[in-house]
Amino acid sequence: MTTPSARERPLTVRAKCLLSDPEKLLYGRLVRALPGHIVFAKLPMSQLLDIARDPSREKAPSLAHELRHWVADFVVCAADFTVTAVIQLDRRAQPRELQRMRDALRNQQLQAAGIRAFRVPIADIPTEAHLKALLALRLTYSAPPTSRALRQAS
Repeated sequence: MTTPSARERPLTVRAKCLLSDPEKLLYGRLVRALPGHIVFAKLPMSQLLDIARDPSREKAPSLAHELRHWVADFVVCAADFTVTAVIQLDRRAQPRELQRMRDALRNQQLQAAGIRAFRVPIADIPTEAHLKALLALRLTYSAPPTSRALRQAS
């Protein structure tokens, strides 16, 4: 009798929980603090941002490539699914320099798209009241008109 090779043995597959305990806590608080809004968890940034290729800029292709690997912990949308905020859960007390640089780049791209970014320390998850106050200004944001809308208005 021969033993099956590693490729022939069946894999053990189990379902995972989508959110960790701190993520579940923050998600619940966001949902309760923002009635009338839609909260998504673990959304790829490529679903939020579209980086146009610009031949005059060398960084655009690499940024678009990096974007595929970024994940937003939580995305808050208005009832019409317009993204109003992205919330990242900081898992480290002291982020490394490389992580700080990536976070800054991510925040810069979100802000360029009119999306406000927030970082929440895992050790100090805000209360519902604090989350509501923190996001209040942003949730009333209306995106600037597109150039097409401006041309149609004139």
